[in-house]
Amino acid sequence: MIILSQALIGFGGGAHRCVGVHFAYLEMKVILARLITQFDMELLDGTPCPVRGFATKWPVSPCRVRYRRIDQLG
Repeated sequence: MIILSQALIGFGGGAHRCVGVHFAYLEMKVILARLITQFDMELLDGTPCPVRGFATKWPVSPCRVRYRRIDQLG
């Protein structure tokens, strides 16, 4: 029996949880930190609203981002 609340979780759950989950989260934090220090970003569609009732937080509406590289010399 598949539980719907865990069907979309990429790292699984319970006894079968991915052993590399903490490393993957650390990688995501490093990449995000690098992006926000090197780019100016702006949401184009306003504040996204997450879906309620699921374990993952996917936006209901589009979540487009405009980005521009920060000039390191000026």
